[in-house]
Amino acid sequence: MRQALVKTAVGAFLCWAMQGVAWGQADPEEVFLPASVNPPSASEVVGSWIEMYGVRLSTATREAMRQALRAHGLKPVREDARYWVDVYDAKGLIRGASQFYLGYTAATQKLAFAEYAFNSFMDSRHTQQIVDMVASKYGPPAETVGQLEMGAFTARWRMAEGMQIQVVREWPETSTYLKFINPSVDLEMRAELDQETSARQKPQLAEGAAARQAAPALGR
Repeated sequence: MRQALVKTAVGAFLCWAMQGVAWGQADPEEVFLPASVNPPSASEVVGSWIEMYGVRLSTATREAMRQALRAHGLKPVREDARYWVDVYDAKGLIRGASQFYLGYTAATQKLAFAEYAFNSFMDSRHTQQIVDMVASKYGPPAETVGQLEMGAFTARWRMAEGMQIQVVREWPETSTYLKFINPSVDLEMRAELDQETSARQKPQLAEGAAARQAAPALGR
């Protein structure tokens, strides 16, 4: 049973999405349903982990994800250990997605998030279709923030092993993102980013202070 649950992850989710209608271009009357994949029920998914390209996301590392993505023929836009985020061309993965982002911690190289960015559409149906697609696999979201009709919006699913899935629409930019997040690792990555930002700002602040101290002397 456990082996069967392992296979209920994002691989089937991606296959379904690739067979679907291009999001943002569907006829208003069209019923948005999976083409051929029979997704597991919500009760089954709760007891399983999230897997992507054969890699368990809760324990995924940068090297493991890179190997898996290469095996599936994904084209990197940027794979560089000097950056926290690797970037891939998402065309052909999920219809309507433009880029695929994978964020990692610098210290442990653990996966913090995997994120699909979709083209910007001034149409709330686009976000609704993504929410409906995720909900048909994992049940209704645990919480939503904002209104689907307009403005910033987030739908959040709480999964096994502390993982989260989010559908996020930003505003006023209106781009929509599908995110798979390991919250504890994501916090570690954000702390590293804050530390790096602080380290870069210190020399600038010191230079500014020195310039202010020198200014009165130059005036005399």
